[in-house]
Amino acid sequence: TVPIKVTKLTGPVRYRITMASARSSSPWANEVEVRKPGASGWTRIARTTGTSVTFKPSRRGTYTFRSRVTNTTTGRCSGSIPPAMSWSAWSGRLRRFGS
Repeated sequence: TVPIKVTKLTGPVRYRITMASARSSSPWANEVEVRKPGASGWTRIARTTGTSVTFKPSRRGTYTFRSRVTNTTTGRCSGSIPPAMSWSAWSGRLRRFGS
């Protein structure tokens, strides 16, 4: 398991979410979900074989990210991984969950 890493990019408010240390090979893909400020559910923001994605928050607040590996042929996944971290957009504060 690779901890999710959030890095602020230069320029407009946007972040790089790194969820893997190596690219996935077909049929596997890295899936990233976000829980937006005030939301109770999760929204998928990417399914990719890459190691990271770019995320642009829609407003100020705390965003929580989680990831998992999914088999795109069968739909089976590594299971719901507990949230790894929350990120307060604009303030740059980071809070890690778990170990």
